[in-house]
Amino acid sequence: MSTTQTRRHFLARVGSVVTAFAVPQVWIRHAAAEYVSQPWETHPLRCIGKVFVNLGQKNGCSGTGALVGPRVVLTSAHLLYDRKPEERGAYPPSVSFTPSYNKIRKMRSFPISRFFLCPGWKEEVDKGDAQDYNKSVSCDLAVLVLNAAPRTGHMGLCSDENSIPSVVQHAGYPGISNGVLFQHELDVSVNGNILFARGLKHELYAGMSGSPLYFFSNGDHYICGVHANSNNEQSSHPRITSDLVKFVKKLDEQYPS
Repeated sequence: MSTTQTRRHFLARVGSVVTAFAVPQVWIRHAAAEYVSQPWETHPLRCIGKVFVNLGQKNGCSGTGALVGPRVVLTSAHLLYDRKPEERGAYPPSVSFTPSYNKIRKMRSFPISRFFLCPGWKEEVDKGDAQDYNKSVSCDLAVLVLNAAPRTGHMGLCSDENSIPSVVQHAGYPGISNGVLFQHELDVSVNGNILFARGLKHELYAGMSGSPLYFFSNGDHYICGVHANSNNEQSSHPRITSDLVKFVKKLDEQYPS
């Protein structure tokens, strides 16, 4: 398969119902981890950055995102619309993205001009405790459009589940890293529109929402999933699917660099 075919390949649908899954009994290898203090020096790490969400009244949260187009960032939907006791389903008044965020060199922050939630996410969140776990994970995706294009380049997307290797890279900004990018390997298993993985330590959960799972193939790096949910046994990641690839391609054309 050529690079062009892999970058825009699509098979499945975003937000479709995912069947019950069985946790694999054998995981191939343990994660190899490192902190990257100067992510701007390396592709694709320079394409990954922090998503800052302003919730108003001096409240906020942060997660991770990755550029998948000149002005298009892929992240988690629950950073933008979530169920909380004090603000059920509240949309944030402002969101920004800082690629190659680090504690050494100040990088430019880009406000977003628009954001889009994966179809089905809002409906699942609004169900509260009655939401379907598998379906909510599979549509926990959001796309941000930046007000300008960073000079970092961007990553490709792969929605062909047969092209996803058993070990992928995973990079993001956990809260304990104090603003330093964390990168490691995860053993993954594909089940419908969800990637299940082990190897993400409990203390790394916060801040990794929206972080890409990716692999290298045909001379480029391709995102196959986005971190959404973790517990002590495994982490769950919505898989890149055909409708998402089509939508990102349309945004690339609508919002060029």
